[in-house]
Amino acid sequence: MSVPRSWVEAKPVIRLLFGLLITLIIAVLLLQTRPSLQLDQFFPPSIGPFGVEVNQRQVQPQQQRLAESNVTWVRYNGLLWSEIEPEPGERNEEALATFEADLKAIADTGAMPMVVVRSTPPWAQAEPGISCGPIREDALDDFAQFMADMAERYREVQFWEIWNEPDVDPSLIPEDFPYGCWGDADDPYYGGARYADMLKRVYPAIKEANPEAWVVMGGLMLDCDPEHPVDDEPCIAGRFLEGVLQAGGGHAFNLLAYHSYAYWSAERVDWELNHAKWQHRGGALRGRLAFLREMLDQYNLHGKYIVLNEGSLLCYNASPSCFQGTFLNDQANYLVRFYMRAWASGLWGAAWYPLNDSNWHESGLMGRRQTPRPAYSTLRFLASLDGNNLSDWLTIEQLSSGILEGYAFRNGKREYRVYWSNNASQIDLTLPAGTRNVYNIFGHGIMPRETFVRVGFDPIIIERVLPNTNTQAAGQRPEQHPTAQSAAQPHNVK
Repeated sequence: MSVPRSWVEAKPVIRLLFGLLITLIIAVLLLQTRPSLQLDQFFPPSIGPFGVEVNQRQVQPQQQRLAESNVTWVRYNGLLWSEIEPEPGERNEEALATFEADLKAIADTGAMPMVVVRSTPPWAQAEPGISCGPIREDALDDFAQFMADMAERYREVQFWEIWNEPDVDPSLIPEDFPYGCWGDADDPYYGGARYADMLKRVYPAIKEANPEAWVVMGGLMLDCDPEHPVDDEPCIAGRFLEGVLQAGGGHAFNLLAYHSYAYWSAERVDWELNHAKWQHRGGALRGRLAFLREMLDQYNLHGKYIVLNEGSLLCYNASPSCFQGTFLNDQANYLVRFYMRAWASGLWGAAWYPLNDSNWHESGLMGRRQTPRPAYSTLRFLASLDGNNLSDWLTIEQLSSGILEGYAFRNGKREYRVYWSNNASQIDLTLPAGTRNVYNIFGHGIMPRETFVRVGFDPIIIERVLPNTNTQAAGQRPEQHPTAQSAAQPHNVK
């Protein structure tokens, strides 16, 4: 028997494996030495479909309501650069202490914060007197250092959102508004490039300070579709995102955020689907999303995660007619549509604006005296159905569309089917096998004696026991869901 000249020569398979091992080690070392622009897209931290926004200094007064709402994440608006660094290199520890107290209050509820950073200090303003606007070129590194310091100091924050609604021209709003106002109506791409330049400085600074942090592009207002102007009115603002991507900003954020609102009317027609500027794409929420995905695909940013981090049903200018009608109950109605559509559309999450009273078009889940409105009860019920166990969320699917819209989601033990009519139609729906209960939007049991249920404009939720589970048998049904309010509040009172 001959003897091999070398161990390696005798073991070609091992030599191949050894080479692959060396290649893998080198790849890992390279990933550790510089922030990844794409890899982390495939390993996002989970936040869940149910979120709310809470304004600065409102977290602690609303902490109990936040905890009881069953949401899993909070958009916190916000951390103001102008307050924290009033002069270059300074740190206002008193303002940071307020921020830290709010962060702790959020953490104590079990929710995850998404922190909005905004407000340019006077010494860094590109346009003097405009705090919501862009940063001077020679101050971009200062802002990047500021964000690196924040990301290092507050490692518990996984999501840093850079500005709020940057796609607004400063001439359209007061200078101290919480909008972003990086927009430029004289630029064909509405100022998107200068926002991208800022992101490209900030992104690597945040990633170097905390590789686990995610950079969120400031939630876009996205007022109109540039490809489909209404009444031949040009939509330059809709080009802002394209300006960002064209300037290379697409690799300088992990999560794309946008906002979507609907305005209330007493007519029994879905408020969102008939949005004048977006109905051609399927309504305000899904129409904007379709536009964003098309734009990302155009720049080969396939699979980039998107979050809807502001939305609600609004009473325009707080008109008294809203409270002479059904606005407050309809707000609860829309809340179901809002979260179900967002979840089924594959969004990374959705947040109602806001939990606290906002004094803005009556959008809040709390009234003027910070008392819960009907929509808060609905959120509390809806967000409790999945048990707040992320590992149990298996799937959500759309069951029907058109006049009758329906969705189903499962938490591994039970299935919940949510239906509503998009107009005044009443539709009889056969109850599926294993139906355990039927709820209204406030969690009250409305199980019919018949084998069908009538679906109208107000959503219903059907709870169904899945086969081969040990859950309570069908027919043994409670009067109401455990999270339902014991008594309904007057729904026509602020």
